[in-house]
Amino acid sequence: MLTLASIWLDLGEGVLNRSGEGAGMYLWKLMNREELRAALEANDVRPSSYSLDSAVADDAYCMEQSRGGWSVYFFERGNRNDERWFATEAEVCQHFLERVVGDPTTRRHRR
Repeated sequence: MLTLASIWLDLGEGVLNRSGEGAGMYLWKLMNREELRAALEANDVRPSSYSLDSAVADDAYCMEQSRGGWSVYFFERGNRNDERWFATEAEVCQHFLERVVGDPTTRRHRR
């Protein structure tokens, strides 16, 4: 089972800190798109499976900034699917990371 903790393990100290008692209690570092890109690379996500710069890419997860905040969607066959909206860059980056890393089709194939 993929957990948020397992997503961040390879990113080094200061990114994930254990807090409280019990499993799943974590403090998250607020991240921007540059840090998100590093997290995606650390989790072996194919660059062709996402776009972080408002550029629409077919069969890919896309992040876009607009006047009212940020959106994330999967673009396929000219359609925005499962679009979600967020107020801040930190919120959209956290959601994007969880969503993309949680999709096994985004990973590079290892030989």
